[in-house]
Amino acid sequence: MSELFGRIDGASMGKGGSMHMYKAENHFYGGCGIVGAQTALGAGLGFAHKYRNDGSIAMTLYVMWWGLFRLWGVGGHGVHPAFCCGVVLGCVVVYAHMLFIS
Repeated sequence: MSELFGRIDGASMGKGGSMHMYKAENHFYGGCGIVGAQTALGAGLGFAHKYRNDGSIAMTLYVMWWGLFRLWGVGGHGVHPAFCCGVVLGCVVVYAHMLFIS
């Protein structure tokens, strides 16, 4: 809650807000303010786990609101290349995609 309220004792010292909470020592790499960019972050983290051979996996959640996609055409930028990169490189990553329709 400290991060959400902009307090210095927050995970990112109050600078991140709800989209940018981050705490590397707990293996929590937060979200991203750019639509779809968290899928590439997940692929990169999955590759890091594979490279280090540490037995961990990366999980990434991609949520899209259908109304936003219809209005501005956003939602697919960088998502499919990140999926393909994860497959080609053999990354240990689980992608969860949620679609909200309004």
